[in-house]
Amino acid sequence: MHGHHPHVLQGVEFYKRGIIAYSLGNFIFDQINEICRESTLLFAELKGDSLTAVSLVPLEIVKNRPVPAGKAKSKTIHTRLQHLCRKLGTVVLLEDQTLQLRPAAKRSE
Repeated sequence: MHGHHPHVLQGVEFYKRGIIAYSLGNFIFDQINEICRESTLLFAELKGDSLTAVSLVPLEIVKNRPVPAGKAKSKTIHTRLQHLCRKLGTVVLLEDQTLQLRPAAKRSE
């Protein structure tokens, strides 16, 4: 599910059999504020009706257009999303400038 967003990156949560992307940032927008120029492109892999993998490609808005984020900006976005997603029980791993998302291991009771 993806809905209206506040123009800044927010966390992603694994929920039941799917995900909730609270905000992927902007895609094409003329924001001046640096944080509003950080974005992501979400990829969800499905097998039948099962979600098998979720990844994000870090983007930055340059001259009002999305472009793949450079190495430094990818790390900045990774760090921000690690913090935001941790609160939602999601682990974010940076692999070759792509962010791999996984549900955090459930604690045994």
